[in-house]
Amino acid sequence: MKIIRLSSCTDPCDGMMLIADSAWHPDRRPYFVPDFEAVCELRVAVRISRLGKAISPKFAHRYYDSVTVVWLTTPLDPALDTPAMAAADDTVVTGANIACDSLPLRMHIDAPAPMDVTVAPDSAEIDLMLSKLSRRITFKTGDLIILPEPLARFTPCAGKSCHVTAPGHEQPIIEFNIK
Repeated sequence: MKIIRLSSCTDPCDGMMLIADSAWHPDRRPYFVPDFEAVCELRVAVRISRLGKAISPKFAHRYYDSVTVVWLTTPLDPALDTPAMAAADDTVVTGANIACDSLPLRMHIDAPAPMDVTVAPDSAEIDLMLSKLSRRITFKTGDLIILPEPLARFTPCAGKSCHVTAPGHEQPIIEFNIK
């Protein structure tokens, strides 16, 4: 599984970072505050649903079937946000998959301050971004592309928790304690 973090959708190859699969942290398992000064963001990620290379923008929507919300940990100091840091363990927590046909979706975030957001990624923008990336990358089922715009941004604090819920979903999208 590849995890790709984007810094721009218009030019996805510029500033793209490949995150190690060891960075993936299962939801509902405690998250431990890292030993470096960190900032955490909740972002939308697109889940790839089939094998593809050199994908035409016209057919790109066939290559992803769902989105999810991810908790992404990065260093507070941008100078430390390097490819070596992208290999740090437990820096990406993935939530439950949300079918694209159920978007836009209103979510309640309680991590650590409560807020409501609407998740409505632009499908045309995702199609173009996926097409551009697929010129260089072969996508496989289960790969994640983390979109650049954060839904929320905060400093992780021990003793708090992260809960992201949505109406109509029996289980929380993301739920874990911060230790």
